[in-house]
Amino acid sequence: MKDTSLSKVIVVGAGPAGLLLALMLAKHGISVDVVEALDAVDARPRGAAYGPAAVSVLRRAGVLDKIRQKGLSVDSFTWRKVDGTVINRLTGMSRNPDKGGFVCLPVYDLASLLYDELCQLPNAQVYWNHRVTVISQNETRAWVECENGQKFEGDFVVGCDGGTSTVRKSLFGSNFPGHTWDVIMVATNIRGYDFSKYGWEDTSWIVDPEHWAVVALIDQQGTWRVSYGEKGSLSHDELYERMSAKLQRILPGNPTPDQYTIERFNPYNLHQRCAEKMRVGRILLAGDAAHLNNPMGGLGLTSGMSDVGGLVDCLQGIYDGKAGYDILDQYDQVRREIYRTVTDPVSTANLARVQSDPAALAGGQDPFFVLLDKSREDASFLEEIEKNDMRLLVDFTQFYDKPKVNGHANGMANGHISLTYWDRLVRYVSAKTGQTRYGEPLADLTADIDQLATEGTLKVRPLEGSNWLAARPSDEEEDLVKELLGPLTPRDVPIVRCTGLNYRTHIIESNWDIPTNPTLFIKPGQAVGDTRAPIPVPKLSQSKCDYEGELTIVIGKDAKNVSEEQALDYVAGYVVGNDVSCRDWQLDKDKAGMMPQWCFGKSFDKYAPVGPAIVSPKILGDASGLRLQTYVNGELRQDSDTSDLCFGVRKLVSFYSTGQTLEAGSLIMTGTPGGVAAAMKIPQYLQDGDEVVVEIERIGKLRNIIKFDE
Repeated sequence: MKDTSLSKVIVVGAGPAGLLLALMLAKHGISVDVVEALDAVDARPRGAAYGPAAVSVLRRAGVLDKIRQKGLSVDSFTWRKVDGTVINRLTGMSRNPDKGGFVCLPVYDLASLLYDELCQLPNAQVYWNHRVTVISQNETRAWVECENGQKFEGDFVVGCDGGTSTVRKSLFGSNFPGHTWDVIMVATNIRGYDFSKYGWEDTSWIVDPEHWAVVALIDQQGTWRVSYGEKGSLSHDELYERMSAKLQRILPGNPTPDQYTIERFNPYNLHQRCAEKMRVGRILLAGDAAHLNNPMGGLGLTSGMSDVGGLVDCLQGIYDGKAGYDILDQYDQVRREIYRTVTDPVSTANLARVQSDPAALAGGQDPFFVLLDKSREDASFLEEIEKNDMRLLVDFTQFYDKPKVNGHANGMANGHISLTYWDRLVRYVSAKTGQTRYGEPLADLTADIDQLATEGTLKVRPLEGSNWLAARPSDEEEDLVKELLGPLTPRDVPIVRCTGLNYRTHIIESNWDIPTNPTLFIKPGQAVGDTRAPIPVPKLSQSKCDYEGELTIVIGKDAKNVSEEQALDYVAGYVVGNDVSCRDWQLDKDKAGMMPQWCFGKSFDKYAPVGPAIVSPKILGDASGLRLQTYVNGELRQDSDTSDLCFGVRKLVSFYSTGQTLEAGSLIMTGTPGGVAAAMKIPQYLQDGDEVVVEIERIGKLRNIIKFDE
């Protein structure tokens, strides 16, 4: 049911992000006022390229065809030395325009097109020459006040007002975590020069420590955008004086100024920054107001439009009565996590690549160039490149409220049924009551909840229910954690299924062949232990005690003969696990027998500690691409990610459910990567008092002390 108490969204900033957001909301029937300090669309030369994720949002907004008619579809990218010699090339990006591809259109033209579209809608209005000076909110409304005295009030205020955002500063002052590069990017528009004479017909990246640049045709009128790097210490006048010499060095044919026309000149600083939050009450941030990155690869525009697509999902869900206000917390957490794990590292790598000595990229030294080489032989690698860009985009309709299934909240986890009322669950001792309870951490996905609990600062939203699976939000707003326990007890877990030899790195170090099917062994439920609890090592197994950090699946309902497509419907979440192992009882013939056996030496009490939280597939999907690290006394022993798994979550759930029932509450340990003690030239087995920490990104740290029995 629609929420008729809601009426309007106020968007601050009439750049591409703000206008796109306004257009998509207005088309959905949500009234929008856009407030902009300038008197017209900003004409400065800035970005012009949009990756597959942005293309998807533009298609959804109904403007992609017009953008393609006015702009260009980009088919190829070339990396060149400063003398024009080709280093590498990516081609075929426009082979399937219905699915995505890359589009090029200057930001000014895009914003103008979006503005024209918006002007045709009766429930949207753009107010130029309205500089916002005050942003405020209460429990029911949010508003802005302008320099001219006019006030705009609505249900939400969204800051899309760029890197110097007034909205962001109203929330956090000058704090904008990150750094500024010690370089300046000079963006120029050039007309009247025949690049095609030299074979330059696509986007070219100039790879050079001094003269790094990007050169791209950006419209159908023959305008070329040439953006190059300069020293951060140079003044505006010095940059302008150096421009002709820089262009002569960078452009093919080394032209003099009389051979082309400069239409635009725009120097700007480069930043890598992300706001503390993208939601504070009814005030939201998107695009450059929320995060900044260097422009190499076009991730600034593309990630900003991906923000817009996600925020539209959230606001439409609220206005349509399909989602609560807490969906905006999902927007905040997920979008900042995408910046941390995708936008920031990828754009940083892109900048480092063009600033490199070309010789350093030869001979397979650059993983991205290796992928480009493979893409010319196998088109499936092109799809992998596009998928990497699509990681910027998240469908937030998966967080809409759903009817209940089997007594549990039926949210969607990346298109699959969710079995829980929570996204993350911990078990803890309350600092207020001393009771053991369930709760949902009131902390960012990237926060170290183990450390926060140790410091006495971890707050949770209390959950109530007879067990972890039935836990649901209570009437209490928050509680304070005195002690963080493991989320599951042996009583909760009927059995632990374990997977042997599932990471390629571990298979190689163990001198085994890649298996055709998953290798199964089991631990009893009694092997489950708490995070931060000692792991007792029996006297008979203290000589070769080993660690195995593992992603662990928590089954949420009984499963039998489940297909891979259905697998996530049976997954309640994921925890960090440690498959503690006694290698002598596993491999030594005088103990294990003639054949290796995996159960006895891995099944002692507390030899399957798990924690610190169960994280739902609503957050992690199929848990692919998560970094896993294991430390012993602070020394990094294992460092991999779940993309190295031979058999992923879907395959394991499907295979292990064949002909047998996976009971709700049972665990599946997915295997361990390379780096175990047994595989070292001089094995460094665990000793009494050693601390083992297994960390998986977005889940947390499992921390235990080894305790030898006396």
